[in-house]
Amino acid sequence: MNTIPREKYVCTGDLLPEDHSLGLAPLTYPQGNWNLTVGIEHSMVRVELDVPKAHNQLDTRVHSYSLLRGAQDIADWWLSVISFFDGGRYSTRISRIEDASGCIRDFGPRIEFGLDGEDLRVERTNAIAGAVTKLAHTNRHFELALRDYAAGLRWSQDAAFHCYRALEALRWHYGGKWAAMHKSLGTNHCAIYTLIQQHADKIRHGEPLEEEDYRELDRSAYYALKYVRDTLKAFMIENIPLACCMEKPVLDHSSIPDHISAKHKGNCPLSVRDARS
Repeated sequence: MNTIPREKYVCTGDLLPEDHSLGLAPLTYPQGNWNLTVGIEHSMVRVELDVPKAHNQLDTRVHSYSLLRGAQDIADWWLSVISFFDGGRYSTRISRIEDASGCIRDFGPRIEFGLDGEDLRVERTNAIAGAVTKLAHTNRHFELALRDYAAGLRWSQDAAFHCYRALEALRWHYGGKWAAMHKSLGTNHCAIYTLIQQHADKIRHGEPLEEEDYRELDRSAYYALKYVRDTLKAFMIENIPLACCMEKPVLDHSSIPDHISAKHKGNCPLSVRDARS
């Protein structure tokens, strides 16, 4: 009988805020074809993963981000239970993965998505950064959108949810009208639905997620976050004179990558939704 090769990893992150009194015995349970163990010791969250081995180099490159997301999700779930019992506000950022050979990979605060090393940085000057800070202070809708975008950057299964909330916050700058936002920023409902909303809906509505849902969320998080980042840039260009020299992002159908567009073309509700105010 053939058995699928497996590999083991240990993922760790600091407990925030630090609390050395919160030592908890590890809990082990299966999730799909993964086996997970999570615990807290010496103010450190530790997640052990026993997972199927990646098949090739490309899989391995993407695989590490799936491991990071999986470890972060189980840590978030574990700490939400602890916070419930303790009346606390515990959190963590899983930042270190070690494989069975002792090879360690540290993940800094800036996410690289494994797509040719792409990340989501925005070029800035001190003047632009100051102007954006002032805009966030004076424009509540922009502030809320930035908060949700930052929450999505935590690289959790909820990234699409936070991305959709960020767009909804900006929509209220335009009186709650999608059409007005589309006209001003160049956004497009088909792109929003394809890259963000369809992945966010189950989370928004509290529906249980299946294994395929998690795989889709893994694949879609980068595109969702990139679209919101570019929408925020377009809003900056519209509302900050200093930003007018920045290139305005393209946010219409052409924002949808070809491999996603081809899959989605048959069920896109664009013709109805984009006419909606």
